Amino acid sequence: MIIAGYAINAQKGYLYIRNEYQKAIDCVRRAIEDCEQAGILGKNVLGNEFSFECEIICAAGSYVCGEEGALMESLEGRTGVPRIKPPLPTVKGIMEQPTIINNVETLANIPLILKDGSEEYAKIGIESCSGTKLISLAGAVKNKGLTEIPMGKITLRQLIYDIGGGIENDHGLKCIQTGGPSGGYITEENLDLTLDFDSLKQSGSLLGSGGIVVIDDNICVVDMAKYMIEFLADESCGTCTPCREGLRCILEILTKITNGKGSKEDLDLIKEIAFVASKASRCALGMTIGNPILTTLKYFKDEYEEHIEKLRCPANVCAMIKED
Repeated sequence: MIIAGYAINAQKGYLYIRNEYQKAIDCVRRAIEDCEQAGILGKNVLGNEFSFECEIICAAGSYVCGEEGALMESLEGRTGVPRIKPPLPTVKGIMEQPTIINNVETLANIPLILKDGSEEYAKIGIESCSGTKLISLAGAVKNKGLTEIPMGKITLRQLIYDIGGGIENDHGLKCIQTGGPSGGYITEENLDLTLDFDSLKQSGSLLGSGGIVVIDDNICVVDMAKYMIEFLADESCGTCTPCREGLRCILEILTKITNGKGSKEDLDLIKEIAFVASKASRCALGMTIGNPILTTLKYFKDEYEEHIEKLRCPANVCAMIKED
């Protein structure tokens, strides 16, 4: 961040961390103190005219604050709501000053690129997606946690069965969620996809911030999709109608289906709502609300139909539908 500040002649950097991440806050605070003591942060960095300071902003935050406009609103003490563009942050951002916004993971690559050179850095990963990616592996795997992988060199199969140690409790693999709550679901047939932005996008999913959740065959995909939509509905800032009302309507439909009151027409209605939200929402949260539904419908439409036509949940988890 100091290097980025020097490159664009900025004098102030903000690290936005949600309040509940106390360990991260403590680590970053110690790092700032270490940098100040070493003379590489503060006034006259390393004896030069350049000065730079870092400030931690601890905020309530929300899922939508991953969007840069909402993040800036929250950082300035207001409700995290996406800003209308233009102007872009590089023209008018924090405190109405030109601002660049990056993930910490992105900035962390800068010293390595400067130290070894861009050509050496580009050798990591693949041509279209160079460097490494932090992956958060969770769900029904034996080894859960963070791992760093070279872009495009590791497949989902290697991630789950080599790094993750395989499916826990000897269950079968049902599907994999990639890209967080607004990401998509892919199945066993996609296990040989490499982990990079392009490969997962072509499969109908996304890599996003690197969240990978492995789901075993004990899970009901309809109930799982409902859970994700419920989360997104809670996290929506509510500013724009397609996202706010679209999520509410989709959640109502999925609740009907899991309660044994759904119809086949409901599935077409869900697709229509998701399409409108993808085209008319104000930020990426609304644009991607259809991912959990459309991808589970793509691979598990028969499970939706079983809930609707046979009033039966194959996993025996839905509230009003029980297996005979």
